[in-house]
Amino acid sequence: VVDRGDVAGGSTAANTALLLYECDLPLHRLAGRMGERDAVEVYRLCRDALARFAPLVSRLPDSCGFASRPSLYLASRPEDVPALQREHEMRRRHGFAVDFLERADLESRYAFSSAAALLSHDAAELDPVCFTRGLLAHAARGGARVHEQTGITDLWSDADRVELTTAGGRRIRARHAILATGYISERFLGRRLARNNSTYALATEPLGEVRGWPDRALIWETARPYLYLRTTPDNRILIGGLDEPDVSAAQRDALLDEKRLRLLERLRSMFPGLEPRAARAWCGTFLNTDDSLPYIGPHPDVPRLHLALCYGGNGTTFSLVAAELLRDTLLGRARPEMRMFGFDR
Repeated sequence: VVDRGDVAGGSTAANTALLLYECDLPLHRLAGRMGERDAVEVYRLCRDALARFAPLVSRLPDSCGFASRPSLYLASRPEDVPALQREHEMRRRHGFAVDFLERADLESRYAFSSAAALLSHDAAELDPVCFTRGLLAHAARGGARVHEQTGITDLWSDADRVELTTAGGRRIRARHAILATGYISERFLGRRLARNNSTYALATEPLGEVRGWPDRALIWETARPYLYLRTTPDNRILIGGLDEPDVSAAQRDALLDEKRLRLLERLRSMFPGLEPRAARAWCGTFLNTDDSLPYIGPHPDVPRLHLALCYGGNGTTFSLVAAELLRDTLLGRARPEMRMFGFDR
């Protein structure tokens, strides 16, 4: 494993880690793009991957803040309710554990209100930095070699092997290489696969009791861009959103103070009486594909190079899907699901 920065830095450190099986594109809309059978298979792959986080965490010395949670998908506007009803019907028809909540149901359980919501029973949260470091330490104990501050400047391959050259002039030879570097991967692809967005997030100081959030559900909404929030084991709230498309890093960073204030205001409006203070606010760039799906599989032009480009709002869940699909493929096990994430779709 080589990382041009620090292990678990970059996007991992900015990740708020709401572990969902849902894509940014709802199931009924994804079905309209790729067919209902394949869309349901994508959702099932993600739901089943969620169930495998707990066994992974159990093998680490630290639980990394992992907890199973429900998720609450709010209708941002009354006119979003019919689509939410279609989503509920399709998910229930295909065996997903999800309930449709009317406004009265929400108001009886939570401090906030909405025209309707979907309550999903399959979601989770964790500390992504702790989890990533724990996984790599576990792999190192089994013989893996992990090199930080090691950028790759060149890559060459043929039918038998792949060779990578580091910024320090070292060469790494292997039978296969997997590129899992997000938007930086595009320099090895020679084309754009996704569009840039900048997102904003903050973590509050530890709070006392948060009334009106009894199940600590992960919360997000139908609006695009959407607000998203969850709690932490030390009783903070992580809240993010207010995305900005196609802005430079300087423009993104200049908006941070304004976005921090707006996120705090949204939090106060959802939980009246709460007086949260931001302990840390941050922003970061992420990518979205048109169909909200990752790109997973062999490079279309470079032999023995494979890609795990898990863009979108549930990239952590898709990363586990990608790891398992690529592992099985390299071991010679057929995974026909790979076609849904290929570069020719």
